[in-house]
Amino acid sequence: MTNKLTTVPGTPEERKRKRKEYERIYKLTHKNIISQQGKRYYRKHKDRINKRQKIYSANIGNFKKYNITLGEYNILLKKQNHVCAICGEHEKTTLRGKVKKLAIDHCHKTKAIRGLLCNMCNRGLGYFRDNTKILNSAINYLDKYKKSFDNQSDELKQFLYDMIVGFGDAWGGGVK
Repeated sequence: MTNKLTTVPGTPEERKRKRKEYERIYKLTHKNIISQQGKRYYRKHKDRINKRQKIYSANIGNFKKYNITLGEYNILLKKQNHVCAICGEHEKTTLRGKVKKLAIDHCHKTKAIRGLLCNMCNRGLGYFRDNTKILNSAINYLDKYKKSFDNQSDELKQFLYDMIVGFGDAWGGGVK
């Protein structure tokens, strides 16, 4: 008598393809049952699932995107003394009451990791489209108006400051 498991016809690839097709059809025809089972499992194990998801999101989510491990991230963090590579400050932005991790900065063309940045510096580079010509122009602009701003009256300085803060709030930021 032969064992039916060892005499399944077809190559391993054909059997795998047939099994996947069977699973696809099964899932389509039993969608409601599978959904109910998943919901029951989630309700029963909600705390454990949420805890595992938080750990995954905090430690793995972006790392996969940039092909970096948690260990490599921590090495970069240590090399930078746990501060932003641009401004040299610790991250201050919070999300749900917790301070965010420094963002992984990368070249959008080569995908090479350049360093770790705070949220503000990372967004700043993004807004300037990683373009050094635009960044230099912005520096020159700030320097030009800093000199003329120093010569303004206190009343005008306060007015301009209030305008900047007002626009910043409208854009979701503001001068602090």
